[in-house]
Order: sequence, then structure tokens, then C-alpha cells
Amino acid sequence: MSFKRNLWGNRLDISLQVPRELNGLPWPGREALRQFRGRRSEFHRHLERLDLSVPLLLNRNCHVFPPGRHRAIQLILPQEIIAKKRGGKILPGEDIEAFIAGYTRGEISDAQAAALAIAIFFKGLDARECAALTLAMARSGTILSWREADLPGPVVDKHSTGGVGDTVSLILAPAVAACGLFVPMIAGRGLGHTGGTIDKLESIPGYNTAPDKDRLMEVVRRCGCAIVGQTEDLAPADKKLYAVRDVTATVESIPLITASILAKKLAAGLDALVVDVKTGSGAFLPSFDAARALAESISSVGAEAGLPVHALITDMDEPLAPSHGSQSTQ
Repeated sequence: MSFKRNLWGNRLDISLQVPRELNGLPWPGREALRQFRGRRSEFHRHLERLDLSVPLLLNRNCHVFPPGRHRAIQLILPQEIIAKKRGGKILPGEDIEAFIAGYTRGEISDAQAAALAIAIFFKGLDARECAALTLAMARSGTILSWREADLPGPVVDKHSTGGVGDTVSLILAPAVAACGLFVPMIAGRGLGHTGGTIDKLESIPGYNTAPDKDRLMEVVRRCGCAIVGQTEDLAPADKKLYAVRDVTATVESIPLITASILAKKLAAGLDALVVDVKTGSGAFLPSFDAARALAESISSVGAEAGLPVHALITDMDEPLAPSHGSQSTQ
């Protein structure tokens, strides 16, 4: 392996002499580095000699050249991606995917993720960018495959943006299952002043809101539905980014809400999704215009990501149940 250094501004090009056994093979850059076996440490030692204090992300559109030739691998700095979005530019899908992959692996800091979230909050994402972010977060962990379960019906789910006394999921999931559909509902916690389905279920002694994948699939196969929280291996990038959004006042970003909702639903392996977007004085998004913008965003991004989505805007000007809260009653 040989190196050639070319450093201009925020971009770094490194040339690698390719081993003969990799000749002609298309490869994502990081996977190819793994195939260098023991020589990978030499690559990292060289990067350390460059005295760079920031993580480097490999683009995935590289191809191996014949032996004896050199291939320049372009490494993208995370702050370059942040600067693009801060400047209002459209981010290529591979940049978004590389950023989320690096963040999931811990190679990108929470501070950098926060900077990108703030840039998105002010500059927004178009449907393709949001779909790329959604898919990258969904693919950051396990994606459930229901083919092996051989279910005799479609796998579907409902998501609500939350409201006061919103207990629809507790009734709807078993009702839909009774009609022959299968509902692996990955529910959320409270958002803002609204209570979350998982908060309600955790008030029931002994209820497990975080089963492993096999247990979840077994219950759905046997009972037709299950309501659980987001586990460690389902869209972990979304879980990390949501924690950052919560402390950076970027929770209300329509593109980030859209990506967060759909990433979990794609990871659940759904065939179709219905989204209940609440509006009114008790809703997380009280403005009808904001609720409509979210409904349109979820529908368009779902189509881009290959998931059929039907969005409804429903009233939340009064509680949906005679009581509210997450405490169990005696």
C-alpha cells in the first residue's frame, strides 16, 4: 500500500495501491479497507501522521483500479456536509448516508450532529434529502423481515403525532389484528406536553416495552399485534439524533420529525402505514398549516422511500379520553 497526500481546504485525497486480488471489484470504500487485512492499521497510522483532529467519511462510489495503478479515494469531512446544508445547498444522498453511518459508529460527535440538525431546522430538506436521511437512519440497525414469518396478511401500523388522552393505539392495534392484518406497532414516549403510548404501557406492572426481535416477531405472529418501544437495534441513529434534537430546540423541524417517524416504521418492515396528525390546542403542532405541512411531508417522503403512507389530520381541541396521565389506577 502506498500513499500520496493532496490536501486542499477541507478535502483530503489519499491514493492507495490496490492488491491484485481486488482487481476490478466494485466496492464501498470502507468495506475495501477491511479487505486489506493487517494493512488497515497502516492506513490509520498514516491518517494519524496527517494530524487531523476530525473523523473522515468515505464515499461509497469508488471502484478498484488494476494492480500497480492508484485510485484517489475522496474523504469527506463532516463539517463540510454541515457547511453545505448551512449554506442552503442540496445534500447528495451519499453524504447524508455517510454522515449518519459515522454518527451511529461514534465517529461523529453529538456536537456535529447538533450542528447539522440546526442547519436542517433553518434550511430544511427536500423530499429526496429527507428520504435519504430516513433510509440512512432506518438502515443504521436491524430491519425486520416478515417474509420468514410467513404471515397470512399484510404488516401495517398506525402512528399518531400525539395528543392529550390519546389512547387510540391501545384499541386500534387489536381491532386491526382481528381483521386479519398484523401490527408490529413501535410506539413512542411523550412529546412536549402530550403523553406517549409507551409511558402508558410502562405503568402496567410486568409489561415489557423492549423485547428482543425474536420475541416481538413471535408475539405478532401468534396474537396479530404487539405495542413496543424503540429497541437498541431498531433505527439506533434516530434514537441518538432525537436526544440531540431534544436539547437543541430542533424537535419541531418538519423534515426531522418526518425522518424520525418513518425511519422507525421502515425498520419495522411495514407494508403500509397510516399517520394521524393531530392539530388544535392540545396537539404538539397546534397550527393547522403546520399539521398539513407535516402530513404532506410524511406522505411524499414515504413514497420516495417506497412505503405507502396515508396521512389524516384530526382534531385535538379537546381530550380524546375521559382522563389523562400515565399512572395506573387501582
